[in-house]
Amino acid sequence: MMKFNHSSAFNKAAFALIASLSLVSLAVPYAMADSKTKEIVTEAPVDMDFKKLDLNSDKKLSLKEAVKDKALATSFDATDINKDGVITPDEYAGYKAASMKTKAPDGAAPAAVTPVN
Repeated sequence: MMKFNHSSAFNKAAFALIASLSLVSLAVPYAMADSKTKEIVTEAPVDMDFKKLDLNSDKKLSLKEAVKDKALATSFDATDINKDGVITPDEYAGYKAASMKTKAPDGAAPAAVTPVN
């Protein structure tokens, strides 16, 4: 039977390496879950509104889809920053940010809004 000398420098280094790898393997899933949670929380409000309007789930809003939101339909051309005929999630986020800034104190919807990008 082979006898190990637990006090040798090699054994101490091996133990330290195994212990640190074990800690890393335990921490990675928590770090990944945390980043996904932040991603979901950050994009949730605009994303949910956008998804409701995006009837064909192509991640673009056509004017036909935008008519469900009267204010968006009214400012469709201004919201379509790159003038490609559709509103992307980023363009929609700019529209929503601008509409939040101009929302009346009594909660009334704003008139046509020019998005900020």
